Amino acid sequence: MTQNTPTRVVQTIALAYANGDLHVGHLVEAIFADCHARHRRARGDDVVFLGADDCHGTPIEIKAAAQNQTPQELIADIGARHRADYAAFDISLDHYHSTDSPENEALCAEVYRHMQEAGLIDRRNVAQLFDPDAGRFLSDRHVKGGCPKCGALDQYGDNCEACGATYQATELAHPVSTLTGATPVIADSEHLFFRVSALEPIVRAWAQSGTLQSGVLAKISDWFDDGLRDWDISRDAPYFGFPIPDEPGKFFYVWLDAPLGYIASLIAYLNATGSSRTWRDDWGEGSDTEIIHHIGKDIISFHAVFWPALLTAGKCRLPSRVQAHGFLTVEGAKMSKSRGTFLLASDLAAHVDSDAVRYALLSRLGDFTTDIDFSARDVVDRVNAELVGKIANIPVRLRGLVQDPEAVHLSDTLLDPALWAECAALADDAVAQFHAFEPGQAIRRIVDIATRTNGFIQSHAPWAQTDLVARNAVTTQALCQFRLIAALLQPVSPRFAQRCLAVFGTEAVAWADLSTPVLGTTAALPTHLMDRLDAGGIAALFNQPATPKEA
Repeated sequence: MTQNTPTRVVQTIALAYANGDLHVGHLVEAIFADCHARHRRARGDDVVFLGADDCHGTPIEIKAAAQNQTPQELIADIGARHRADYAAFDISLDHYHSTDSPENEALCAEVYRHMQEAGLIDRRNVAQLFDPDAGRFLSDRHVKGGCPKCGALDQYGDNCEACGATYQATELAHPVSTLTGATPVIADSEHLFFRVSALEPIVRAWAQSGTLQSGVLAKISDWFDDGLRDWDISRDAPYFGFPIPDEPGKFFYVWLDAPLGYIASLIAYLNATGSSRTWRDDWGEGSDTEIIHHIGKDIISFHAVFWPALLTAGKCRLPSRVQAHGFLTVEGAKMSKSRGTFLLASDLAAHVDSDAVRYALLSRLGDFTTDIDFSARDVVDRVNAELVGKIANIPVRLRGLVQDPEAVHLSDTLLDPALWAECAALADDAVAQFHAFEPGQAIRRIVDIATRTNGFIQSHAPWAQTDLVARNAVTTQALCQFRLIAALLQPVSPRFAQRCLAVFGTEAVAWADLSTPVLGTTAALPTHLMDRLDAGGIAALFNQPATPKEA
């Protein structure tokens, strides 16, 4: 394994909206991002892995009022549950924050000042949808109708989940207020617009520089061809958000303060750790820190157009990578409470081993934006056949072949150096696949090593040998290759990998140490490493309606 020059990496997951519990769709992104963060740490990079709750907007305000809470009480309760859900699946976030924070309010004001100084703010009268029954302007998330671009029904007032288009709520066909069911009327109000169109050449050059997947670039290229639209960044009171400086009754639109929450989370992390760095050391113009965002394909427009424009206006560096993933279906269909396929993260954690969930999901993920399916049958078959049957079984089957399973002395040489070289090459390729955002391909290489190792044991049949030296030679080779497998599984199934590495008396292995077999050392063989999954129990979980918790 070749040495790499350490890189400073700041990596984020998309901000979960603070009005409900996490579901398995959130886990796809979090586990994918965590796998990459763990890979980068094993590579020797300096990683700061960040998340936060997206806390502003009218839906939070209305839900809090319905539950006799303040918005701050609501987001504190849900934030605690989000943290617990991420922890249950070993998401190794270095800091988890809130967009409703003093760091973010100060940051929004600073970026807005830069926008003003650069002449990137316009004032325009805006025709908005007004609910006459509720007596208030409607947020984008409180009006639904037909998409003006593709015609898809039941779409929100800012972007279409079917075709990805963005638009104004007034463009919806047959709009309906989700607050009262009333047909909204159009009323005027003065709003502040961010002149994204003025920054189109910069955003286009960034998008075409290799920061986006080819499918994502193809999708947004049409938007460039049509000309980027300026963004309305203000909302009228009442609104739960940050007041715009010197603009009474006006608040920053949630999609301005939400992405800036990534940087605010970094600021809070640097403050909490007593770092001498400032956030501009990582996110300022000229910084060589690698910035990686993991997002779902439904928010591509915000991260591939609006966000780089906002960063440019704020005198910040642009992201190195925006890694989009597809949606998750459950049992071949969109998640549905009525069909029992709306799986909450907390319910899944209570019934299925987190390492098994991570392994099953990552086996399906790669550098693409097509949707993936999560089924009980696939989880059970994949985990039982590969993680349990092919991998966990290696040291267990060797246990009965040694005199002292608790202190196996590995020989000083390899019985089959050529096989070791093949497995080491597969390990190198697995690391390269992790780096290329292809965990599914990396896992295929890991399973290949396991298959070769089991084949090696089977072909040499050590149980039929009476010569203890010869038997130990087989055990040594197999265990050296098992350590290779265990180390490579660290980003995938971290608890399981740690149990496997404990066989060799260690907790972690860096990628730089992969190519060195652990010859001449001592190993302690376990009686058991992982349980097989119960197909009936998981199938029952997948068919039970989720029970969202009350905030």
